[in-house]
Amino acid sequence: MLVTRARQDGPPRMVSAVGVVVPAMCGISGRISRGYVAGDPDGTDTEVLTAFIEAAQALDLWAEAPFPLVA
Repeated sequence: MLVTRARQDGPPRMVSAVGVVVPAMCGISGRISRGYVAGDPDGTDTEVLTAFIEAAQALDLWAEAPFPLVA
C-alpha cells in the first residue's frame, strides 16, 4: 500500500515512504559499509536510497505477493 500510494501520488508520497523505511535503510547501509576502507562510505547511504526508489518505481503492483499477509 505504501509503494502504491507513493507511485500514484507522486514525489511528496515517495518522500513519506522513504521516511518510513529510513531505519531499515540505515541498518542495511551500515552492514554494507562495515569494514569498508576505500573511498567514502557515506556514499553507501545514497546508493541504498536510490535502489529503494528505483525498486519502488519498478515493482509490479499487481503481481501475486510472494508472502501473502495472514489475516
